[in-house]
Amino acid sequence: ASESSGGATQQVILPKKKRSFGRVLFLAVVVSTTGTAAYAVYHRNKLIEIERSDLPPYDTPRKRVVVLGTGWGALPVMKAIDSTKYEVVCVS
Repeated sequence: ASESSGGATQQVILPKKKRSFGRVLFLAVVVSTTGTAAYAVYHRNKLIEIERSDLPPYDTPRKRVVVLGTGWGALPVMKAIDSTKYEVVCVS
């Protein structure tokens, strides 16, 4: 806003309006609730998609070998295991 008195122009600086704590809290709750609801809908749709997929149920006749770590000893062991007889799972 500016006021004019004769030929001189004088600017009036208005103070910035501060947001109250209640308003900030309200906005934070709205944003987090919206995000949670969106994630819940996404997750539910993913579960429905997985249930409707044509993938066979996870069932393997092979025994499972779990290798803990990926150090120098684990790599040759994993390469030596016959993957047609065993399902190899590496936990690093």
